[in-house]
Amino acid sequence: MATMKHVIQMKHLRFVLFASLLCASGGVAEQGLANSAGEIRDEVRIVLVPLSDTQRVFERNERGGYARYSAVVEDERAGGDAVVVVHSGNAYSPSLFTTVDSGAHATDMLNRLSVGVFSPAHHDFDFGQSVALRRFAEARFPVVMSNVTRPDGSAFGSTARRHVMEISGYRLGFMGLVPRETATISFPVALQIADPVATAQAVAAELRGDGADVVIALTDLDLAEVGKVRAAGVDIVLAAQGPTESPSLWLDLGARGLIARSADGGDFLSVVDPHLYRVAQEVMALPEAPATDDEAAEIDPDKFFETATETLAVGWRADVRVRDTGRIEPDRFADTVIAQYYAQFSRQLNEPLATVATTFDTDRTSLRGGANGYGAFVTDSMRAASGADIALINAGAIRGDQAFAAGDGFRIRDLLASLPFRNRIIVLRLTGQQVLSMLEYGFAAANIGSARFPQFSGMKVRFDPAGATGKRICTVTIGGRPLDTNAT
Repeated sequence: MATMKHVIQMKHLRFVLFASLLCASGGVAEQGLANSAGEIRDEVRIVLVPLSDTQRVFERNERGGYARYSAVVEDERAGGDAVVVVHSGNAYSPSLFTTVDSGAHATDMLNRLSVGVFSPAHHDFDFGQSVALRRFAEARFPVVMSNVTRPDGSAFGSTARRHVMEISGYRLGFMGLVPRETATISFPVALQIADPVATAQAVAAELRGDGADVVIALTDLDLAEVGKVRAAGVDIVLAAQGPTESPSLWLDLGARGLIARSADGGDFLSVVDPHLYRVAQEVMALPEAPATDDEAAEIDPDKFFETATETLAVGWRADVRVRDTGRIEPDRFADTVIAQYYAQFSRQLNEPLATVATTFDTDRTSLRGGANGYGAFVTDSMRAASGADIALINAGAIRGDQAFAAGDGFRIRDLLASLPFRNRIIVLRLTGQQVLSMLEYGFAAANIGSARFPQFSGMKVRFDPAGATGKRICTVTIGGRPLDTNAT
């Protein structure tokens, strides 16, 4: 069910793009263009169902999860239009099941959804190069990474630089853009990652050379780079990230095109409907001016415009509809498949580990903004296992979004859901000054509320949220004593 709708309409000639943003209903916008540009000869409506961050297998609060994605896709296909499911990345990690099968179930589910195009994001490399290559090879859909190659410049496995899809005589051109920091923030892999904005400009030109009528980018880039990508010649950007890593929906309509993002976990899907059509235009080939009065006298007025020819220019506009997955019944077949996976893993996942002694939660907002009991438990455990003086972990490494009360059981599945990455403990020798610098960075204004916010053990830290950069930390004590910047 649509709960929000915007319209953007574009006039697209093969080498020239004229754009205008129309705040109107679809019918009014279409009629306005037809009157100004000529007669529309044919039109096709294509439905783009964008997915991203689909690590959550099950629904939560009766929204999201694969069974509801599948229900939305089947509902859209029932309308008779061409439906293309596209994925902007983060399919294989982090989730409960991927800790067991390294994302094999995700490829299976995306194959069952008949995904049209997939662009990997940084979490899709969390299990290393060999696993990523295996997952991409298992896919029955194109995997597009436009700015990624091996160090020698060759393609990374079965991935492609670009992809063109033809539907009813029109061509959609796709590119996939991976953040440059993927090689360092995910599992180290041998990737050569080019500048995404420069790549977008080059690949957009290549796609138009391939005859693409609309150029679409799938990407996990941050907000600032997404805007630059759209300005680099891309018509539609379907993004995995929104402003400040917001989990909510995000839509940006600009004079150059549109950017849309669905909500984390697929609770809400920003469905984009491009309408492509051909507009008939007459081109007059005027005769040369007569050189003499005698030549002018010989011109037949009735045949003066007989050299007129008709050309067809491609135009497009796009509607954006928000699908609330809470308003559709889960797909029964997909539910059955997920239940089979759960049955396969359930024995080991449901093994009890402990009984909860006091209330705590793994809510990402709590973890990324202040002291958190579960963050303390994780870092206490790290410190105990390593024998270190202090322990730190970035809050983004802890997931789950669960709440536990005293007396609740705590199972292996709860542990894996909260720590889905295969992270390893690393012991370093640091000076007190390095520890202070690390804390200054962790408590920087930009990091409060983000995945970089630190959870720690073995220290007490007082900081001033309004303090100047580099001077936010007020006091640090380790083992009950003030931090010695010269100590190790």
